[in-house]
Amino acid sequence: MDATAFKDAPLRWKVASVLSGVFVVASLCLWATMGNTGAYVALLLAVPALLTGLTIRGIANILKARWVWALISGFVLISAAFLLQPERASAASIGDFALFALAPLLAVAVMPFARRVSVEITSWIFLLATVLCAWIGISGILGGGGRVSAPELSPIHFADLALIAGFAALAGVLRARPGYAYVLYLAPVLGLVAAIASGTRASMLAALVLVVVYALFWLRERRWPVIGQVALFAGIIALTLAAFFLANALGFTRPLGAIEPVLAVLRGELPADHSSIYRVEMYRSAVAAFWDAPLVGHGWHNQLQAAYPYLSEMAKAGYEAEAWSYIHSDFLSLAVAAGVFGALAYLAFIAAPLIAAWEGDRGLKAGPRLYLAVTVSLGLFVSGLTDVLFMVEAPKLLLVVVSAIVFFAPSKSAAAP
Repeated sequence: MDATAFKDAPLRWKVASVLSGVFVVASLCLWATMGNTGAYVALLLAVPALLTGLTIRGIANILKARWVWALISGFVLISAAFLLQPERASAASIGDFALFALAPLLAVAVMPFARRVSVEITSWIFLLATVLCAWIGISGILGGGGRVSAPELSPIHFADLALIAGFAALAGVLRARPGYAYVLYLAPVLGLVAAIASGTRASMLAALVLVVVYALFWLRERRWPVIGQVALFAGIIALTLAAFFLANALGFTRPLGAIEPVLAVLRGELPADHSSIYRVEMYRSAVAAFWDAPLVGHGWHNQLQAAYPYLSEMAKAGYEAEAWSYIHSDFLSLAVAAGVFGALAYLAFIAAPLIAAWEGDRGLKAGPRLYLAVTVSLGLFVSGLTDVLFMVEAPKLLLVVVSAIVFFAPSKSAAAP
């Protein structure tokens, strides 16, 4: 809907659009300062947007969307696994994934805003999120608080979400002509500042993957010779690594410390530091525990207990000292917790933005819409390789809201230079 159409729209639609915009901004930004509480505040703000934007035609169209049913199907699979487990010990944990079941209602809340603005416009909301993340990061460093994070989020959650927001903002410059839109290039830099302040090593892997994704999409919009493409890839990877080396020189040594554990695993060796060894042990034991209950799993809060017999003595000592609650991997956590049902559910969740992009463009057309979908899906997947993002609501809400934006947003992009 353009400005003239919005001006002539009924009052209810105008109110719904404003309230919907408030909900979207809250969903994409509040977690940066309020942590997981921000997701609950955003969900409360979804209610007035839902009530004013709800129409029979709108809900009917949403219920036809395949991305919505991907999320609902994932929820049904997890619920079925938990209900089929002995004594239904995990039945209460179904509520941990209820946000995915609410996808149709949340889509209604997003729809009035998303139909008015392009994917490129939403990039500015992601920029705002990274400004808040960088502010929290720098404030934490100046305050001497150690590893920085938002309330109720682990430093890993905070760093990963900051990076995803930073690179998601680049959807706005994928096809942009020179001008003020290039301010959006600050977003990944601010996301990196927040990630470095968090002191988490996993952020390095996520940053490298997301910067390559952006380079691929950016080159897709331009006709460059092969040597230029190779030079661009080498340059952006070098700049990303340089940021971590600079942070290392300034005393933030943990992010760069991700290199040695990865190389050790590739050599078939155990990493030198305990944190990385614990993760390798958890992954190895999780695979073994999966085969003890491959269909419906062991339960959401029984992951480590199921894996415990397969842990080494060192890892068992670490478990006793750290009291881990989850296998540090989204996919493996759900596979151990809910068996094949959980593994399929996770894949359905992660695929939702991609399905939404396909439906929104009536095909997987390389452009801002698909770029945003890939960035969020792959960002959450790569981040979930080393921690459980789905144990908190903020990443789940991000997944649902971005899927709705990608689905509803009109195609409005400038031609590539």
